[in-house]
Amino acid sequence: SRRQRQMCIRDRDSAIVIKSKYQGNKKLAWLQFYQQSIKCQRPKNINMFAFCSEDKIQQRDAFEQQYTQ
Repeated sequence: SRRQRQMCIRDRDSAIVIKSKYQGNKKLAWLQFYQQSIKCQRPKNINMFAFCSEDKIQQRDAFEQQYTQ
């Protein structure tokens, strides 16, 4: 219907805001620290996605320990 098309157009034009966990110098340090596996750039299945998520959490924990020292 016309109303549904209008809603889709509005939704498509809406800004998406993604908040970063880090800001400023800490964000720059994180971007230099974090090493994403090539396999994690496009995970092929849920198991690889889970691995990539867990790996990022582990790297974030290591980063937090180093950054606060």
